[in-house]
Amino acid sequence: MKKLNYKGFHNCESSCHYVIGEIDDKQALIFYTDKIRGTSVTNLIEDVTTQVLASDLPEVSPKDIRVFEHYSPQLDPIWEWREVIFEDFSGGKQKGGLIKRIKNKVFSIHTDESYYVYSPHWKPVSKIDIENLSRLIG
Repeated sequence: MKKLNYKGFHNCESSCHYVIGEIDDKQALIFYTDKIRGTSVTNLIEDVTTQVLASDLPEVSPKDIRVFEHYSPQLDPIWEWREVIFEDFSGGKQKGGLIKRIKNKVFSIHTDESYYVYSPHWKPVSKIDIENLSRLIG
């Protein structure tokens, strides 16, 4: 499991852990939060996913990866597991209009990624997937 540091809202230091594995013959990226440190990964899921894609999986297209969020039961979350589905992604370097450039400046995001994911929505995770994913995070 690796630690991911990122800038959250108001430029606050934030972090979570992540692990990359395989589930149903696809790459699985799991963001794990055992303690809230700054802005939650849920609030910046596009940015943290893009960051990990660039650093750890630059050769893999986002359409070939399943992304999950897991919050420790000790945090008493509304849900412990959710799969994140991105409706869209772009190839090549991240394009930047004015809003994107402002966001990158405010959050100190310096991207040079091959892909950037957009428009997330969350769905429940099946019990069998939870069992398989739990083995990946230990």
